[in-house]
Amino acid sequence: MWLNGRYIINEHARTGESCCWLCPKCRKVYTETPSEPGVLRHRCDVCNAITYITVDGKSPAQPPDSTTDEETVIARPPQKPLSPQSTQQSQPTPQIGDISEAVLRWGSTFRHKTEPLRMGCNIVGRNDPKALSDINIDDNEVSRRSVRIDVDFINGLYSYRLTVMRATNPITVDGAVVQPKQTVDLHYGQTIVMGQTTIKFKKS
Repeated sequence: MWLNGRYIINEHARTGESCCWLCPKCRKVYTETPSEPGVLRHRCDVCNAITYITVDGKSPAQPPDSTTDEETVIARPPQKPLSPQSTQQSQPTPQIGDISEAVLRWGSTFRHKTEPLRMGCNIVGRNDPKALSDINIDDNEVSRRSVRIDVDFINGLYSYRLTVMRATNPITVDGAVVQPKQTVDLHYGQTIVMGQTTIKFKKS
């Protein structure tokens, strides 16, 4: 499935077990054995498409059956009932495409625009029907599909990283120029300048 500039494989893998998938764009086959639970993010070395697979903790050992050694396991782990106490304390882990805690806000006091950042990859660039971004800015001095903001959720906290993909005019974060292909961490309250547009990176 294609969502906000990335492909999502709606399957689960387990740590320590081989998982196999096809690139949704070019159909190249990949195989990997995840070592830690979380979200497996993979960029295809042929077409640069990004895919995500949820990796869960390894399930208890099962008795042998008729499956062969070559068989690949990509399956949803059995659901365990939660006690009322754990239900109240636990919070669902954000999935790819879910809205995060951060927003981008720009414009004047009376005519501003606010766009949420979603889990995964967010492309920001000039509003151009020929090359639309996830977040489009009406500024002719901003390049098309100019920057990428990646949102992850690690150890219960959101993390944000900005990468400049292309820029005719300098892009700055809190006054520091970010060069093309350079990646920097983003923190709440920082200011991003693209072309003539000043964007506030803030918590929603």
